Amino acid sequence: QRGLRVATKTMAWSTINHYTPDALQTIQNVHQDNLGMVIDAFHIFVRHRTADLDGIPAERAFLVQLSDLDHDLTRDTVIDTARHHRLLPGQATFPLNTILWALQAKGYTGPIGLEVFNDDLKAQDPNQAAHAAMVAFRSVMEQASTK
Repeated sequence: QRGLRVATKTMAWSTINHYTPDALQTIQNVHQDNLGMVIDAFHIFVRHRTADLDGIPAERAFLVQLSDLDHDLTRDTVIDTARHHRLLPGQATFPLNTILWALQAKGYTGPIGLEVFNDDLKAQDPNQAAHAAMVAFRSVMEQASTK
């Protein structure tokens, strides 16, 4: 009645629904149009998957979150890295364009944001951190638009 939308997100360390298509199946089983998903680059790429968005309709993607990472993780370090050491988009090796291109091809027009939990970035002057984040975001979006 209020037009609220609820989004779920796959988590790289989860033992259930860590694979985006599996999470979609769970969402579809609920049969509620206001239930969708967050597409989070970290949780997709840290498990060495590609942008596993095949079969994900654009209307079920409610939010896209971008970040980057410059090293491989073990199962023991993934949570700590997720909460303290993510990088701004474009600072490392995640193929972020693949997510953006796949969503663009589906007609996704929803919000795209950064989810960069990083202790060093947090310690910076907020204006400098915000500026660096905006520069990184614009750069990644510009690269994605040149396909």
